[in-house]
Amino acid sequence: MANLYTKYPPRFEDCGFSNFPNLKENKEAVGFLEKYAAKPESGSILLLGKYGVGKTGLAVAVFKEVVARIPQVREIHYKPPVFLSVPDLLDFIRRGYDEPEYEEFFERVKKTSFLVFDDLGAEKKSEWTLEKVFQIINHRYNYLLPTMITSNMTLEELEEAFGQRVTSRLIGMCKVFEIKGKDLRLNKNGE
Repeated sequence: MANLYTKYPPRFEDCGFSNFPNLKENKEAVGFLEKYAAKPESGSILLLGKYGVGKTGLAVAVFKEVVARIPQVREIHYKPPVFLSVPDLLDFIRRGYDEPEYEEFFERVKKTSFLVFDDLGAEKKSEWTLEKVFQIINHRYNYLLPTMITSNMTLEELEEAFGQRVTSRLIGMCKVFEIKGKDLRLNKNGE
């Protein structure tokens, strides 16, 4: 069950740095992410931008490179990378709250060697969801664990939604990029 969250969605199978459609508007970000994918332990990334501009596709491109570089011999404390959407994670945990398997997966997300936390801000807000998001971000911030986060929100909107505790940690741990361009989900006629 938890293995469903260790791979990116199939829709993004063809995503890569070389075929990113909004490259012209995001050359600096894409160049940085290509280098980052080779050495993610160098920090964390926050990709902000409007709907459909390619944030998840870029996160998948990084994730694929990170997974391709996983050593064949794993250390005892190595935790494989995880790719998941924030709403899916919270729904998954909520369904089995207080059951060992779910708590174990939550701990894995907090401690994984590399985490893509996709679509932060799309979840329904409650004190419980705010606490869970804080626990993940705070742990990864404190233990210097590389994390890639995407969101349709601005920094100001993130602070309004999650408070200064979360936002200051995000700013402190992440290099922030605003991804720009056309909505890639719309067809060429704009429909």
